[in-house]
Amino acid sequence: MDELALQSLDLWSPAFREDPYPTLDLMRTLRPRLAVPHEGGCDWHFTRHDDVSMVLKDPRFIKEGNRLLDPSQAPVPESEETRNPLYKMFDNWMLFRDPPDHTRLRSLVNQAFTPRVVERLRPRISEIAQGLLSPLQGTEDFDLISAYAFPLPVIVIAELLGVPAADREQFRIWSTAVARTLELGEVPDDLKQAGGKMAAEVQDYFRRLVREREVSPRDDLLSGLIAVRVEGSRLTEEEMLATCVLLLFAGHETTVNLIGNSVHLLLRDRETYNRLAADRTLLASSVEECLRYESPVQLTNRFAAEDIEIGDDRLHRGDNIVVWLNAANRDPQVFNDPNRFDIARHPNRHLAFAAGPHFCIGAPLARLEGELALAALMDLYPALRASSDPITWRPSGVFRGPVRLSVHTR
Repeated sequence: MDELALQSLDLWSPAFREDPYPTLDLMRTLRPRLAVPHEGGCDWHFTRHDDVSMVLKDPRFIKEGNRLLDPSQAPVPESEETRNPLYKMFDNWMLFRDPPDHTRLRSLVNQAFTPRVVERLRPRISEIAQGLLSPLQGTEDFDLISAYAFPLPVIVIAELLGVPAADREQFRIWSTAVARTLELGEVPDDLKQAGGKMAAEVQDYFRRLVREREVSPRDDLLSGLIAVRVEGSRLTEEEMLATCVLLLFAGHETTVNLIGNSVHLLLRDRETYNRLAADRTLLASSVEECLRYESPVQLTNRFAAEDIEIGDDRLHRGDNIVVWLNAANRDPQVFNDPNRFDIARHPNRHLAFAAGPHFCIGAPLARLEGELALAALMDLYPALRASSDPITWRPSGVFRGPVRLSVHTR
């Protein structure tokens, strides 16, 4: 296959979504830095571990691509897009900001996700997991995603933030709307409008909670964010509301995929499931291998802030660089026999949580939730097995996880 054929690959097709790895292996072998020119510039697709890691860590690659536009390309003030509450909210997400704003916003929530703080949540997460699974005992089969993988991280992040877990169905609706607007490429107008409506609703929701906490603070993250804003005047109301939405979204969206992917992978081979059930010291390495083998987030992107030469390739200022985390995580230059699922793999230098300044702030919490979710499942359902139903993957180019995962309990 030549480079022209590579450029014509449909990386967003249902077939690719079903199994992206053969195509990504081909890209990484034939053209690990693939340039796809278009009228507005150039998209690069990076698939090697070293290249992906470099882009994520190098300050010459930034998130705020609009900073690179000349005045004629900049969004028109008061245009439909600049008025859309969704994009106003995204502008205040640290996920899409560069230093120093990113550093400032990240520092406000960093203390809530340190390994020590997260470890104190262990008993409560186990209790939530047991509470979700216990009512299912006696049931011969159930959908693991809707019954377990989705509600567990929603309840955890809701309690951490200090919002009612009873509203989790509404959180699901909001989160789904956010995820659909985070795809790379052009977002359809109907999704933009739906996303704008969602952004207004969820920020109004948090605005009401903020008013309550200003009067009656509690021992939760939301009260802590308010205290920081009042004491240091470092966080505007818009930034605080956007940060709450980001934490709610990111705090459970990818963990749902992590739990679903992990159970799917473990049940493909009963020997692997039984091995882990018998040796819980492998829980941590199992979660790491699940993160590597089926990364919950498949890709992210950066923009070249200046002309950059990498080997024989020259990137130009403003070029969009798509870094394929799931391709980097199966790079044979880094991982021995990368297409083999090995729950005892060590070392495991995967990039499922990205790297550099934007390394996932919730990684310690996600890892702990993954371990405890698997432990509780094995405690209550040692004979768990997968349904013969084919897996339906999420209709997303960014996020990877099963929409539904039917399991049998005996």
